[in-house]
Amino acid sequence: MKNRNNICLRAVTLAIMAACLIATSCKANAQRTMNGQSMVCLEAATSLLRLRDAGAEICYGQYLLGGYWYAGGGAMWHRVVTTGRSPMSFIDMCASGGYMHRIFCTRSRNLCLYAGGGAFLGYEIYDPKGDLPTSISTGLPSGTFLYGITPRIEVEFFMTGKLALIAGCAAAINFSSPITKARPRITLGLRANI
Repeated sequence: MKNRNNICLRAVTLAIMAACLIATSCKANAQRTMNGQSMVCLEAATSLLRLRDAGAEICYGQYLLGGYWYAGGGAMWHRVVTTGRSPMSFIDMCASGGYMHRIFCTRSRNLCLYAGGGAFLGYEIYDPKGDLPTSISTGLPSGTFLYGITPRIEVEFFMTGKLALIAGCAAAINFSSPITKARPRITLGLRANI
């Protein structure tokens, strides 16, 4: 009787151990991001104030223990209405860099939420194609030097081991533009780990 109970106890123990091994071996995901890993991003952007404004940005960066740093450049085409009710377009071209802190992620890091920001330098060109009638005077020069900061929030979702879909919201705050000081935008893009 004692021998039979001992055999049953061993069988149950082996069955539980086997079930635990099977359950843990099926779901062994590697982390998508690691300290020192490089990445390249390509993003499309549109303005939250005027959805017809569009732009693109490309950047390079590197993951750190608590987030990532980035550096890149981009351009955005804008359109505003002048006092004479004629539309005027302008383009801003900027180089930027900054740091994004990881505030939430899953254990495998296939879904991460970042918040942070950076700074930018660039140039803004007014009426680049000369579409405004000569009767309308904006009082603007042909262009203006830009500089400012950009707070950002971003979600990163890895579709494969090295390719992620990124979506975010940013608000470029210009200290030198005579047209608008704040330019909130939403972004959607791809990030590839290299």
